[in-house]
Amino acid sequence: MLLVASCSSGTEGGNDDAAPSTATGAGGQRSVEYLAPEPGAPTPGGTLAYALEADADGFDPTTARWSGPALIMANAVFDPLAAFDADGAARPYLAESIEPNDDYTRWTITLRDGVTFQNGESLDAEALALFITKMRQSPLTGPAMAPVDETTPAVATGPMTVEVTMTQPWATYPVALTGQGGLVPAPEQLTNPDAAWRSDNPIGTGPFALQEWVKGSRLTLDRNDAYWQDGLPYLDNVAFVPISDNNARDDALLRGDVDMEFTTFSSSVQRLEPLARAGEIQLVLDSGGREQLFLLMNNDKAPFDDVRIRKAVALAFDYDTYLQVAKEPDAIRSEGPFTRSSPWFVDTDFPTYDLEAAKALVAEYEAEVGPAAFEFRTTDNPENQAIGQAIADMLTAAGMDVTTTSESQTSYPTSIVFGAYELAYVRLFGSPDPDGDAHWFLSENAPPVGQGTIGLNLARMRDAQVDEAIMRGRTSTDRNERAEAYADLQRRLTELVPYVWMNESLKYLAADNSVHDFLNGPLPDGTPAMPIVGGVTRLTHTWKS
Repeated sequence: MLLVASCSSGTEGGNDDAAPSTATGAGGQRSVEYLAPEPGAPTPGGTLAYALEADADGFDPTTARWSGPALIMANAVFDPLAAFDADGAARPYLAESIEPNDDYTRWTITLRDGVTFQNGESLDAEALALFITKMRQSPLTGPAMAPVDETTPAVATGPMTVEVTMTQPWATYPVALTGQGGLVPAPEQLTNPDAAWRSDNPIGTGPFALQEWVKGSRLTLDRNDAYWQDGLPYLDNVAFVPISDNNARDDALLRGDVDMEFTTFSSSVQRLEPLARAGEIQLVLDSGGREQLFLLMNNDKAPFDDVRIRKAVALAFDYDTYLQVAKEPDAIRSEGPFTRSSPWFVDTDFPTYDLEAAKALVAEYEAEVGPAAFEFRTTDNPENQAIGQAIADMLTAAGMDVTTTSESQTSYPTSIVFGAYELAYVRLFGSPDPDGDAHWFLSENAPPVGQGTIGLNLARMRDAQVDEAIMRGRTSTDRNERAEAYADLQRRLTELVPYVWMNESLKYLAADNSVHDFLNGPLPDGTPAMPIVGGVTRLTHTWKS
């Protein structure tokens, strides 16, 4: 997920009417949950209006750059092959089973009988093999699926079974099938020769089917009457409404113009949490896999091709001043790609504010190379622009020459993945399993800037030690071995400083009290699912009273 937003927090408290739970747990992990009492059995029917902070750039998973809001929309049309259970393990969802051979170089995916796409096509082995092949061949998604053999990615070995061949052991492959890599479109969508048509006409197996998409205004979906999970979904319609201004998004919820909203802004939470505490609305914090907010430096462009300037940015970053500008009194500081409460986290003594040390590094660089001049890019959200200017002032105080610029949140991810930036403000990472973020770090995903090539390694960082740690983490199922691999990754990132960590990105879902079961319902086998993953939930079990 690639967005920019300020982190959310708020005051603690609660009452009996709203069934609250709010606390700060181990490692500083904050918990907030205000849910209205369930009124009884689900009532079918009704329309859910859901306000998001941005629209999608398209609905072809082989070409779309899906942020959190886009993944929320996509999960209403498409079902994932796998999904996270409550403990963070990737389990079959649309697939019936996902099984490896002994050395994890070959995986067999078996599909459920009787599942159809919304156009009536069957989800069979040929359809799944086509999807896996297209994803591996795509310039955008192929790097995330790099261990899959590009020559023969997937072969149908039976009517409902597909064999996926790897060029190296990939013990955590099901994790890659929980998000964009597992949302399967119909062959009709994937094979249409018109790229614009493929992007605008999603056809999945999910609970809702496309009615109309007015870009930048509204995505309207209708109930999929042929849905494979009996009795689901409950809603007749879902309307996703992109509202980029967080105050306007809050207003829409409180006026009743929408029934739900997704927010990451502290100002929103400070406004909404007292209402939730009073039982007037519902509010839930995503505690399952939090993204990190950080400054992203393009290692392929001067002056960030020099570790001295990257470290100088870390030393010049005044976290306390940032919190004041961002209005983040309870923010949880980031110190790496994992949250402090994560079992994968290790403390690496990442550089903290020391203005004089930052000035010394800048002076040393400028004496040898020349001016430390660069552009700092954010989105056009007013709060992000204010934060960006405050950070630019910090870097200027250390002797750097900073020019600030901004662009729309919809186009921002494109600029980043093509390397068209020098310093940027980004929200990323946060997979419940670290291998879900591996593609963001690997050297093979960092093509040189200027070739017009997508790079999922956004920092364009190339480092053999990072690659080796990632490979150890993804080729083992031993928890201790994996933990040591990711500890080595974090230590090396502290040495290289491709990112300057800021704080955890807290994502909240707010809803009217008439909305029920808007967190992830159980997996198809009845196993409890992780309630929210990176702000994303499936609306399969959602209903209104």
